[in-house]
Amino acid sequence: MKLEELEMHPAPVSDSIFLGTMKKDTKSGYMWSNKIDFTEQFYECLAQLCKKELDKTNDNTITLVEQFESGLTIEIKAYVNEG
Repeated sequence: MKLEELEMHPAPVSDSIFLGTMKKDTKSGYMWSNKIDFTEQFYECLAQLCKKELDKTNDNTITLVEQFESGLTIEIKAYVNEG
């Protein structure tokens, strides 16, 4: 399996995120091949990104916004829980 062949996709029936390759299947269209559950690593990476951005500010809260060509906007709010 080559790194450039891997794709990240949300699981169709759960909150999991998979990294792997898909191959053509005559019955269902496509199916996973070499599937890796990437959920924990994805959220850990996202948390580290938020922490890095929080460290750049003097505030305990940040909002990261990403706008895509499709018109979709994703807004992630992160904060330091001091409680």
